[in-house]
Amino acid sequence: MSRTLVMHVGVGKTGSSSIQKALEAFSDINYEGKTKYPISPDSGLFSEYMYRAFESDCGKDKNAVDNVFSDEQFSEFIISGEALSHGNLLTKFKLMDYISSKFDKVEIVAYVREPNKWNAAASSQLLIDGIPITDLAKWPYVVTQYGFLEVFLEYAKSIKGIRLHIHKFEDAIKHKNGISGHFFDILQSLNLQDVPNVSNNLHENKSYDILQYIWLGHLNRLLKTEKISHQEYSDFAFLNYRTGNSNKLWSEKFFQFFCTEKALQAISYDRLMLAERFGVEYDAVCVNPQLVSESNSIMSKFSECSNVNEMIKILELHQLEVK
Repeated sequence: MSRTLVMHVGVGKTGSSSIQKALEAFSDINYEGKTKYPISPDSGLFSEYMYRAFESDCGKDKNAVDNVFSDEQFSEFIISGEALSHGNLLTKFKLMDYISSKFDKVEIVAYVREPNKWNAAASSQLLIDGIPITDLAKWPYVVTQYGFLEVFLEYAKSIKGIRLHIHKFEDAIKHKNGISGHFFDILQSLNLQDVPNVSNNLHENKSYDILQYIWLGHLNRLLKTEKISHQEYSDFAFLNYRTGNSNKLWSEKFFQFFCTEKALQAISYDRLMLAERFGVEYDAVCVNPQLVSESNSIMSKFSECSNVNEMIKILELHQLEVK
């Protein structure tokens, strides 16, 4: 019996959460079919559990992964997770060696995003994860999207039965059912036996606007230095999530608030390699010096604040200037 694995590897900030939400629904209604979307023993993403098994070389976890993929009830498996692309190189090599020995066909699916906007989204995610804004410039988040995918490209070139499918995030979200609808169309095109259609547009991640990100980054700083409590941190209505990309500043200009020469070099490299190796073309980035200057002024004032009330006053003054 021929065995197929479809492995969605991200990259991060390209709609992966929406795809995973759709796959979870699919796993509930399709358990008796031939295609399996496995769930990890701790009810999380199986892809992350699987990645950790090879990262730590844990024999018990590897055996658990092996038991899932050895289930003869299923001939096709789907896994999805950003950890598969973002992890270290050695673990990715071990993972791909294992997968290529287990499956006759491996279809690797990845979405990439315009490098400037992707860097903005990646930086903002670090703030959401609790990185203080003062640490962001030195954070080593200059691994490019191409860098995340390079190992998969090399395996697809060298091992029979492995194929790599790279799609533009910007094109995929135009699908009538969003990114998850686009992904399920890919599954249909791969001739899996019983993949249903996605009938609704699922949006899982939410976003802040630009000032909320600046605010959040400095709250992280105050939280880290214990100048505010976790209770205060969780009470700010200003940080309420908004559905979707409601503020154009978030996608178009956020990066420029944290623009560094190092990051610009990474973006330029990403743009070049995505074009050369994957045939995915993006225009060059243009940085607005005035916006960088204005944002540096706001962040400098925030950096001098020792409490939240001082930050509120600066924010109110800035909003009056904008009006």
